[in-house]
Amino acid sequence: MQAAEDGDVDALPRRGARFVGRTVIAGLGVAIIGSLALGAAETFAGAWVVASKLSGEQVPLGLLAAALGRAVLTHLLVWCPLMTVCALAVAVVRRRAAMPPEPFLWGAFVAVAGFVVAPVALTMMGRGGSLIHAGAYAGVAVLAIVTFAAATVIRRRLGMMRFGRARSLAAWVSALLTVGFGAALVRSPLFNPGGYQVSPPAAGRSASRGCNVLWIVLDTARADRMSCHGCPTPTTPFLDTWAKQAVVFDRAVSDGMWTLPSHASMFTGLSVRQHGAGYGHVWLDNEATTVAEVLRDNGYLTALFSNNRLVAPLTNLAQGFEVYHDMGRLALLGRFSLEMLCERWGVTPMVPWLDGDSGAALTNQFAAQWLDDRARDGRPFLMLINYMEAHLPYCVPKRYRRMYMDRRQVDRSYDLRRRAYGDVRGALEQRFNHQGGQFLALADREVLKRQYLATIRYLDDRVGETIEMFERRGLLDDTLVVITSDHGEYLDTHGMWGHQYGTYNDLAHVSLMIREPGRRDGLRIRAPVQHSDLYATVLNAALGRSDPGPGHDSWDLLAMPRVGEGSRVVICQFSGRDRAGDAPQHALHDPVLRHRLRPQIAAVDARMKYISSRDGQRELYDIAADPGETRNLFTSRPTEAERLARHLRAWRQAVPEYTPPDPEVVPDMSPEVRRALRAMGYLDGE
Repeated sequence: MQAAEDGDVDALPRRGARFVGRTVIAGLGVAIIGSLALGAAETFAGAWVVASKLSGEQVPLGLLAAALGRAVLTHLLVWCPLMTVCALAVAVVRRRAAMPPEPFLWGAFVAVAGFVVAPVALTMMGRGGSLIHAGAYAGVAVLAIVTFAAATVIRRRLGMMRFGRARSLAAWVSALLTVGFGAALVRSPLFNPGGYQVSPPAAGRSASRGCNVLWIVLDTARADRMSCHGCPTPTTPFLDTWAKQAVVFDRAVSDGMWTLPSHASMFTGLSVRQHGAGYGHVWLDNEATTVAEVLRDNGYLTALFSNNRLVAPLTNLAQGFEVYHDMGRLALLGRFSLEMLCERWGVTPMVPWLDGDSGAALTNQFAAQWLDDRARDGRPFLMLINYMEAHLPYCVPKRYRRMYMDRRQVDRSYDLRRRAYGDVRGALEQRFNHQGGQFLALADREVLKRQYLATIRYLDDRVGETIEMFERRGLLDDTLVVITSDHGEYLDTHGMWGHQYGTYNDLAHVSLMIREPGRRDGLRIRAPVQHSDLYATVLNAALGRSDPGPGHDSWDLLAMPRVGEGSRVVICQFSGRDRAGDAPQHALHDPVLRHRLRPQIAAVDARMKYISSRDGQRELYDIAADPGETRNLFTSRPTEAERLARHLRAWRQAVPEYTPPDPEVVPDMSPEVRRALRAMGYLDGE
């Protein structure tokens, strides 16, 4: 009898260990099943939202599977260790209380996961307020209790053994599905944007009958931060080499200082004054004819891959493009709660799929697929790509940050996304520009500047990959390649950040290089040119149209080496925000901000730049000697100022200002346009 009792005592630790092991396995099963359910719910909810905003295109199933794999794997990394700890705690408590462990694990998972995910999901959907969040928390608590009760009832009816087997089967099925979705993730650009490369083309060449056009816009890429335009820090190794076989315009000027007016001028060959697209009229009217429309009407295939929500049907900039891919929205498909939490907490990503870009890798995958799909057509085509990595929040993979920052700065750069000062876009575009930059530490300013350089370096690699896509398909020697930026970026220069105000070179000076089919020798043009010249340049190269049409002052830039550089004066404009209805109220009492809000127009020649503001302020800069525009020479060189002022007056008299047929002002703009402007930092508010 005593021996038997001793044997039972010896068996107790073994039974306890088995109980703990079974409880931990149950906790892991709950984590696996729950992670799949959470990932699927978030991914399909995101897909529904994205699909509802797309202009006629479908969410690709491969991308949907990759996004689901990304969400599930991340949830697994979080919930597996947490549920293991929870299971161990339950195993300890189970010895002292008559509490069924598995139903408690299910209820605990729903409660903890819900309290973490629900508030972030509400924020991502634009639903805020303490009352809404309190309601969400209450709903999660009720759902957790219901889950616990339901699991308890099911366990009693099935019995402990059958319930455990059912949970194990569900966990194995979930694990297999996760492996499948994970494989889709690994094959996609979402897995490792920094290391992703487009797959090689299928065998054979892609034929074209005519001159193709590849038009790449590096959104917000400031020219003087690119080594191909003289930046002392190497940032564009591919473009440095590419420039040796292209025509490079070192004095290219943007007609407009932000997305809408700049792209409108590029696409139509019209000045901002002529097409009227800007803050007061967030739309390119149909009266303006775009390059895409002309090429489409002459038999070209036209495709637009845009990461910028404003280069879209939303603003009518997409008119003329038969194929439109809203890459900015498709890239949002991978966004979910845990990624947003990582940004809020300043977590330096430990896995590649949380270390993303702004959509460039995904864009190149879509562009390569389109090239392969149209290979059977044979018609010439226009492909326009807009990349957004150099736009706030300067989203670029870690390996590129490391090229320009030490380890401490890299870690800090992730803090700056949301944790340090709130959303970095609002902090810089609004708070910095409207209230002053005293809140932003000098060390953090340096980190942001270096992060910006990293985005330029990343874009250089993506441009190189796009050119290689054309070369591998035998298309490059039949293609006119245009590479430009739409405007620059203030980087703590002139007391500003972003690109909302003014016509200083920080915004107006843009990168521009053009390579004709078959060109092998490089050429640099020092004379000033402007974005609207691309209209005549592209149409002449593609269709042989040397005359851009009435009302255009668009030059064929490829003819400049033949006709000489001359003494041309180009115009750039900021249409102002003082009449747009969204100007900050305190601007009325702040003379500096009030001046920034007023419209400006500038005349630029081979050496000088004259700026005229509607509030009466005048500026003159010798941009050859002072490219940073730090010394205003208006009073000391009146002759030069008057010469350019006369040119401006004559230009205004010759160019009538466009009046929209149905004027639209910001207060009456559609909610979707307002959300897009706010998301990109152009309007106040988060």
